[in-house]
Amino acid sequence: MNDFERTGGENLVEKLNINELETSPSGNLTRFAEFDTRFIPIQEKEKFEDHMEHYPDGESELYIRIDPERIKQIDPNVQFKHAKILFDKKGTPQIFLFGREVEDAATNAVKDQLTELDNREGLNNQLMKIAENIQRGYADGKYITIGYYDLNFLKLINDTQNRTAGDKCLVAMAKHLKDVLRLNDEIARVGGDEFVTVTISDIDIRKGLERRLKNSGKGISYCSGLFGIKIGDLLEEVDFPQETEHMSRTDLAFKKLKEIEQEADNLLLIAKKESNRNMTENEKPTVIVTNSINASQ
Repeated sequence: MNDFERTGGENLVEKLNINELETSPSGNLTRFAEFDTRFIPIQEKEKFEDHMEHYPDGESELYIRIDPERIKQIDPNVQFKHAKILFDKKGTPQIFLFGREVEDAATNAVKDQLTELDNREGLNNQLMKIAENIQRGYADGKYITIGYYDLNFLKLINDTQNRTAGDKCLVAMAKHLKDVLRLNDEIARVGGDEFVTVTISDIDIRKGLERRLKNSGKGISYCSGLFGIKIGDLLEEVDFPQETEHMSRTDLAFKKLKEIEQEADNLLLIAKKESNRNMTENEKPTVIVTNSINASQ
């Protein structure tokens, strides 16, 4: 038997007992532990609560990402990054299931298979990591810019040509964003034709990013909203007294990042209206809208 260890305070050490379950046909060892809500990472709690709401009864399962900072494998030779929660016929969570196949499945669950970018869940995981770095002061003095993008004509292409043609457009858009942004910037496909990017930089890059986007990606038609803010200003809003005493500073920073993502989506709507106004018979222009240089600063 192995243990998972969670340190919740200077004198508090809690252990999650891990038992061997079976060896799968592929040779991967599977282990299980009795379910304990205290071991669900903060960034996964919303997903867990949503699952409980939509599956109030009946057997089901839910993949979650394990936070290595809060849950550590005592056996140094085996490390699981993901777990699967199994629910009984009454919809009650019963056990955590750990195994290499669980890890692979959970990794796939945060990736968009077509573009190989993060999906919505993967984006939220990255935003939570950024929130943690922000509250620790690792990004002091920097700017964060979140971009929301929507491809033009994708539905028309799917309807008049075929899904393969539409998929090629999505892959081309993913490549366009990869070419423009840096390797360590976050890029995600969060919907059928929607993408999100997250960039942390030493200077305000909104105008420069807008220029690079327009100078690249020839033949790709899309609209975008870019919302940027100084991280110091973001922290001021996080630390402003509010009715969220039950939330940690990391949770508050994550909540603020989601609000900035929504602001970028709002700018996207403005860009789409402008693109529609300037649409010709065969072309809908790429339009990129940014928030005011003085906004939120």
